[in-house]
Amino acid sequence: MKKIKSKLKNIIPILLMVFFAACGPFFQKEGQKQPLRSPSGKYTVEMPISHSNYNLDYPVWTPTIKNKNGESIYTDNLSTLSGYHNSYWDWNEDNLGNDVLWVYNSDTGRVFIYYMSSGKWEKSEYDIDKGELNPPAIIKKKTYRTYPLRPLQPWSDQAK
Repeated sequence: MKKIKSKLKNIIPILLMVFFAACGPFFQKEGQKQPLRSPSGKYTVEMPISHSNYNLDYPVWTPTIKNKNGESIYTDNLSTLSGYHNSYWDWNEDNLGNDVLWVYNSDTGRVFIYYMSSGKWEKSEYDIDKGELNPPAIIKKKTYRTYPLRPLQPWSDQAK
């Protein structure tokens, strides 16, 4: 009986790990699917949480773009997307049909776009308030302001 209990103690954690690894895709939040294929099918993105290469004292989401063969062709080694908070991502195309990766960080409210320029991947911060581009639905949903924007009133007017 002791041998059986001992074997069960060793097997149960392994079975649980296999179960959760197999069910991982079913537990992914909206906007956090991994790997996620680009519209053209040329690229996928994975967002592992790893140690910061930017001398931060917290783990970070690390956008990693891979080609069709699964080879990493771009890694944002200077990511500051806190792994303690949620980030959401999705692809869409620009007006020329090029793949664009969008990443929203819930900690800071910042949105970053990753795009191909002169044969290499670039990163830029997107200004939500300017609204010059058309973000994917998950980015719009996560950045939507649910409160009405009103001009601030002087303190004396608010006291009345």
